[in-house]
Amino acid sequence: MKIWLYIGRFQPFHNGHKLVVDTMLAEVDTAVVCIWLSEWAEKNPYDYHTRLHFLTHLYPNIPHIHFFPLADLESDTDWIKSILELPYIWNSGGLIVYCGDRKNDSALQVIEVHQDMFEWIELNIREISRDTIPVSWTEVRKDILAGNFDRANAKIPVEVSEILKNWVPRIDF
Repeated sequence: MKIWLYIGRFQPFHNGHKLVVDTMLAEVDTAVVCIWLSEWAEKNPYDYHTRLHFLTHLYPNIPHIHFFPLADLESDTDWIKSILELPYIWNSGGLIVYCGDRKNDSALQVIEVHQDMFEWIELNIREISRDTIPVSWTEVRKDILAGNFDRANAKIPVEVSEILKNWVPRIDF
């Protein structure tokens, strides 16, 4: 059985992320979506639970999609080991890693540098061009933090927009 992996910060979860997850679900036996645990900062305003809520609200009751936190470890090799230790990954016959694009996906860059750690798994990369849905998470986040939901709503799923309308951002950047 092949496992499909997508790693993201989802700060916030936007239409580009949704395209990747929807593509995975259309082709998948088991999908693993990892929410990168990033330290709180202006570019990371949403905590893990808020981002998990985006995903579970968008994809409720789908038995073949699983969400996991993924720690940001200092060592790239320790980080790869933590991926390999995730449920569903260790016993898989193959791993297909989804990404928006190679140039901007730091998780994918680390995985490609350390491909030798995946030697016992058939590893494939599936890139979905950012040109398909050109979304800048920086622009989306700035619009939301400024309260410009009309502009942000064109770039984020309706379900995420509804959650964010009730979200109170931290202002101590």
